[in-house]
Amino acid sequence: MKKKLFLRLLCASLAVLMMVCILPALPVSAADTPVLDPKVDYTSILYDTEEDRLASMQKFYDNGEYALYCDTLLGVVAYQKLSTGETLFTNPWNMGAEKNKDNVVRSELMSQIMLEYLDSENQALSLNSYTDAALSGQIAVKNIKNGLRVEYAIGQRSSRILCPVRIEKSAFEEKILKPLQAAVKKKQLTERELTQFKVYFSLQAYTTASENKKKAIALSFPICEKKNIDIYVLNPNTSNNEMRKLEAKILAYCTDYSFEEMDNDHSFVEYEEEATSPPVFKMAREYTVSGNGLQVTLPANGLRYDETAYRIVDFQVLPFMGASLKTNEGYSFVPDGSGTLYELSAQTVTAFRVYGEDYSLFSNISGYRNAAMRAPVFGQVETVFTPDLISPSEYDEAGNKIKDAEYSETEGTTSKRGFVAIIEEGESLATIAPNHTSYMNYVSVSASFITRQNDTSKSKWKVYASRRYVGDYKLRYILLSDDDKAREASLSDYYECSWMGMACAYRDYVEAKNESFRRLTDEKVGSSLPLYIETFGCMDTVKKVLSMPVTVSVALTSFEDIAAMYDYLAGEGISNVNFKMKGYANGGI
Repeated sequence: MKKKLFLRLLCASLAVLMMVCILPALPVSAADTPVLDPKVDYTSILYDTEEDRLASMQKFYDNGEYALYCDTLLGVVAYQKLSTGETLFTNPWNMGAEKNKDNVVRSELMSQIMLEYLDSENQALSLNSYTDAALSGQIAVKNIKNGLRVEYAIGQRSSRILCPVRIEKSAFEEKILKPLQAAVKKKQLTERELTQFKVYFSLQAYTTASENKKKAIALSFPICEKKNIDIYVLNPNTSNNEMRKLEAKILAYCTDYSFEEMDNDHSFVEYEEEATSPPVFKMAREYTVSGNGLQVTLPANGLRYDETAYRIVDFQVLPFMGASLKTNEGYSFVPDGSGTLYELSAQTVTAFRVYGEDYSLFSNISGYRNAAMRAPVFGQVETVFTPDLISPSEYDEAGNKIKDAEYSETEGTTSKRGFVAIIEEGESLATIAPNHTSYMNYVSVSASFITRQNDTSKSKWKVYASRRYVGDYKLRYILLSDDDKAREASLSDYYECSWMGMACAYRDYVEAKNESFRRLTDEKVGSSLPLYIETFGCMDTVKKVLSMPVTVSVALTSFEDIAAMYDYLAGEGISNVNFKMKGYANGGI
C-alpha cells in the first residue's frame, strides 16, 4: 500500500515538474492576449515616454545584456540593450510625432510586413500586417529559444464577399436598396454614396422591354426568359477591392442580409459562384538574440499561400525598423558603390538591388543606379532631443485620457541613436531602399525581397522562374551606442553612432563569419599593398582679363602637390603609392 502511494506521489511530482518546464515555451494564447477593440484606433494611441511603451509590452526574453519585448496584439517588437537602455523598435513608439492623419499612412507605420502580389487576373494588389492581420486578430506570438516567433495570416481568411452578383429586381430593392435609402434619410449615408453604390448594378428589365431587347437579354441571361423576371447584375469588371467596399455598406446598413439570403437569391436566378481560394499569406517572423545583435528570420517553411492563384511580387521586412524623424539631424546609409549617406530631410525612395543588376535576367536595365551594391548592409543614425517630462498623462477610471502629458520646452537630454542591419541570407534577392517621402514625418531604410527571379520579354510579358526561393530570409540588426550613455554604463567595447560605427560593426561581423578575412598588418600594408591615387593636371577655363574673356589653363594638381602627398604618405608608413596622372599633357583635360 505504501509502495503504491509512493509511486502515485512520484508520478504527480514528475507531472508537475514537466508542466513547469513546458509553461515558458507555451505560445501566448487568446486568453492571455488582450482582446482587440474594434472601436480603438491603435495608430493614434500615445505614450508619454519610451519606457511607457515598453511597459505596455510583454517581456519575452532577457539574458542580462539584451531583452526582447512584444506587443502581442499588434506584433510590435522592441530590442533593448540593458546596460545603456537604448531600444530599437520595429515600429515608431511615438505616433504623436507623425502629423499625417491618413489611415493608409499610419497603418503602414504600424506594419512589420508589407507585401505586393498578383491575383489570378494579374491585378497588382498590396497588403500589410497591421490592416490585414492585426486588426483581424490574425497574429499569434510564441516563445522560442533565445527569443520569440510572431505568426501572421495576412489577408482575408474567407474568400466569399457578401455582395450579390445577380439578384431578382424586387429582392434587390427590398433587401438592399430599401435599407440603404433609410440610412440616407437618417443621414447615416449620403445621396452621393448611395448613387455610387447603385452604379455598380445594372437592371436587366426583361418584362417591360421590346421584343428585340428581350431576345438580347435572354441571350445573356436565360433565367429572365425562363421565369419572366427582371434582375440586377453586378458589373463584371468590378474588382475584389470594390466588392469589399460594397460589402461594407451592406454589412453596415442591410443588417438582415446574410450569406444564406445571398445563396437563396443566387439560387433563384440560377447563378453559381466561382469557388476561389482566399488571398491569405501565412508568414512567420522569428526574433532571436544572437551575439551582439538581433537576428530576424523568415524561415523557409514560414511562407505559405496558394501559389496556383496568387504570386508574391515582393515583400518588405520591417519597413520602419528604427525609423527616425526627418526634422532631426542624421542620415540613412545605403552601400551604393563605396557608400551613400542621405540626410534625414532629403527626399528619396531610390531602390538599389544588392550586388547590382542581374544582366542575364533583366532585359530592360535602367540607368539611374549609378553604382552597384557590393555589401548587403544598411543603417540609420539620428540625434534625438528628449524633453523632460513635467507631468504624465491622466486617465479616468474607464481608461479615457482626461489630461495630456506636459513636457519642458527647454530642459531635456540630447543623445544619438542608430543601428546597422546586415542581410545574412537571401541577399541576392534583396533590394535596399531609403524610405524618405514628403508625406511622412518618419523616414527609414529597409530591405525588400522577391520570392522568385523574373524577367520581362520583348513583348512586355513578365516571365517568372518555375521554382521560388526555398531558403531562409535572414537579417541581423546591431545597435549603435551613444558615447555619453556608453561612458555612463562603463562600456569600452561598443559601436559609436556614426557611419564609422556601422563600418566597424560590419567589419567585425565579416571577420567573425569568414576565417579567411583577416585585418592587414602595418608590415603588409607598407610593403605589398599598393595605394592608387588618380590626380588631375590642368584644364582650360575662361577668365576675364581687362573685361575681355580669355581662355587660360588652370592647374588642378601640380607636381609639387604630388610630391607633397607622397612625402606625407611615406611619413605615415605607406610607401607603395601609384599615381595615375590625368590631363598633364596634350592640352590637359
